[in-house]
Amino acid sequence: MEEPASQTAIGQLWAGRIFGTNTGKVFLRLSGSASQISGTVYLADDDHGNARLEATGSFVEGVLKLSGTATEAPGDIAFGTISIIGRLQSNGQLRGEWVSDQNTAGTFYLFSHTEAAKAENPAEGPEQLYTAS
Repeated sequence: MEEPASQTAIGQLWAGRIFGTNTGKVFLRLSGSASQISGTVYLADDDHGNARLEATGSFVEGVLKLSGTATEAPGDIAFGTISIIGRLQSNGQLRGEWVSDQNTAGTFYLFSHTEAAKAENPAEGPEQLYTAS
């Protein structure tokens, strides 16, 4: 049975930041169907360095739920099992909370970086523009 479009409308590539007991940049690559999503999370922790986690979960009614464990981590740092729950916002961002079984937790936001979305509207210009003076 084919799943409704509202349940499967999530991009494959996401990038953003995490906050809380750990802070840093995060990149997420998703694949699969809405009821069985798998993904790889690449984390560049500001204090501890880079890590990679493999996660599985679902994306149903605009809510992404993932749970996974680290496959690569810096030094002797214990990541444990990490769970995230994020809601797709009207502006296209994913925002939510993350928690681990190692007594760490926080919030995150992610922006879609799927190439297909850019190819559909190539004349619109950049998705974001950052300036400083």
